[in-house]
Amino acid sequence: MKVEKCRRKHPRFQVVLTSIAAMTSGSSKSGEICDMSLGGLSFNYMEGEEKSSRPGLMAIIVQGYGVYIEELEVDTAWDSKIDATSPYSLIPMRRMGVRFKNLTSRQRFQLESFMRSNTGGKFNGGPSS
Repeated sequence: MKVEKCRRKHPRFQVVLTSIAAMTSGSSKSGEICDMSLGGLSFNYMEGEEKSSRPGLMAIIVQGYGVYIEELEVDTAWDSKIDATSPYSLIPMRRMGVRFKNLTSRQRFQLESFMRSNTGGKFNGGPSS
């Protein structure tokens, strides 16, 4: 059996506190964050919102705290339809993965801090830690 090497540069972690990824330019998509790494994140959004693969800016909003990180530059890595988990699902959903680009040292610090407090203790720091 051939084992494929993971192509990701950074390990992904599930986000445990309800957090929203909101595109603030290039697109109007927003939705709940599923998982993230220091390289990017994935989030679910309602199908019907325009599909765009243009680069844009994103904010991360945390329930009870408000905007946590602003103006993250991102590129779309992928965008796919989510199969309905229930025959009663009325709203078709999609999941999008984005890559972070050109992070400032402040944004990287904020991402590391966010991941330390919102991944159930699984993230202990970045490569520089």
